[in-house]
Amino acid sequence: EKLLFKKGLTKIQKDTFSIFKLLMEHMNRNVPRPLKQKHIKSVFFYACEQIKLESWEDNPAGCIVYLLSDLLQCVKKRCIPHYFISSNNLLDYYSDEEVQTLCVHIEALRVFPIQCIEHLFDAYGWGIISKNGMSVLKDCEHFERTRDINYAWEKVFIPANLKSIMSLIKLRLYEDAYIMLKTVYEEVLLAPLPSDPPSFQDMFLEALSMVDDASAKKTLAALYDKDCGSDVLSQIKADVVLLRDVLSGDIDEQIGCMEIPKFITQNHILVAVWLDEKAREYYNRGDFEMSKKLLFTAINCTKRLLKGQNELEINDIEDDHLRDEIYQQKYEQSSRVISALLNICSHLGYVCFEPKDFEIIREHIKDLETYRHSHPNIEDLIQMLSSCLTRRESGFFNSPMYRPMTFGF
Repeated sequence: EKLLFKKGLTKIQKDTFSIFKLLMEHMNRNVPRPLKQKHIKSVFFYACEQIKLESWEDNPAGCIVYLLSDLLQCVKKRCIPHYFISSNNLLDYYSDEEVQTLCVHIEALRVFPIQCIEHLFDAYGWGIISKNGMSVLKDCEHFERTRDINYAWEKVFIPANLKSIMSLIKLRLYEDAYIMLKTVYEEVLLAPLPSDPPSFQDMFLEALSMVDDASAKKTLAALYDKDCGSDVLSQIKADVVLLRDVLSGDIDEQIGCMEIPKFITQNHILVAVWLDEKAREYYNRGDFEMSKKLLFTAINCTKRLLKGQNELEINDIEDDHLRDEIYQQKYEQSSRVISALLNICSHLGYVCFEPKDFEIIREHIKDLETYRHSHPNIEDLIQMLSSCLTRRESGFFNSPMYRPMTFGF
């Protein structure tokens, strides 16, 4: 299946499949038992055998209507054969009522595909455009006053385009992101910049440095190498350290794929501070959900450190001098952990607005109470989290706000 998608399909076929899948995902939100990827892919692969290659290029919209019609006929017959094992009917376990509901929704999509796409754009597209284009709107007053087109290109338009590219990368649309980057570079060559424009490689590497996901970096580097005949991929070290390799326990998959600097991997306090700084970066981009995930991961990291230090038993050491020295080291280490934890927890108030967030904060408070007597500053930490929880639950703040996060210890 992966080989078919990678080598057996043209660019327009892949793009058409992406739109078809988007329509299906939209439909799935409104049906009790949704269709799965295996249903969508089987219908698509069979359609690729029936539709001529030129038709995909000349009339992709017609191909989408064909896919919807073919899917509808399959559902009406209660049979979507598996593409690789045709004797396997993928609709065997759907009830009559579930099949009937699917027929109604697929028919609506087939008759009104444009309206559905418009609805999707209204629901999601405008949000992305407004977020990524905010810097352009903010610069309108400055440009009207200065008429500095060089500044507008260099400091506003190019960064805004790079932001849009990051959105595509986040959605794992790597080929689209790479094509858009090339388009941006072509615009840069035509822009009235005061100095010579950078090379495409310089611009590509700058964009690559903004990507946190190591697998995304490698995929984009491979696309660049194939297109330009270079070897950027070899410059991205094979022994990249990922966050999931450093932190134990369950962590979010998206965060686990983030590349982390090697020099901090042996010090979990530095890892927690790094996560806190990353949370600020995502917060400033308007990605509150990712910022929140990073902060919760940082808190879990520091809590594990506190637990490890609390379990270190020193009362059995007979040498008074050695016991006092180890106690002092333990106290200083705990102080650094709590200092980092205080700063991290102070940022939760910027991004926690949902009931599920409040439950997580309560769990953190409960865990920290077990260390209440091990360090005097733990009490301050518990009070801070409790205060944040009280304000949130009372509706003092009820939505994310672009307030500058304060950092520093």
